[in-house]
Amino acid sequence: MIQIQAYLVEKKKVSFNDLFSERWTRNELIATFLAILELVRTHFAWVRQDKQFGEIVIENGKRISITISQKKIPSKIHRI
Repeated sequence: MIQIQAYLVEKKKVSFNDLFSERWTRNELIATFLAILELVRTHFAWVRQDKQFGEIVIENGKRISITISQKKIPSKIHRI
């Protein structure tokens, strides 16, 4: 979840598909989805999908988490 937060602080928005490497597992997909739900619940991010079956975009919410702003954000974020 912290990797997604750091990515959103740096880039402001990210496609759901961009969070994964070329080879991903079912567990990675589920863990990432649950992490995004938690970020939305805490108002750190919001999610939009412009059309049915369209691209899912996660955007940085208005509230910046204190835990992420106090940590040094790595210059390169590793994909999950």
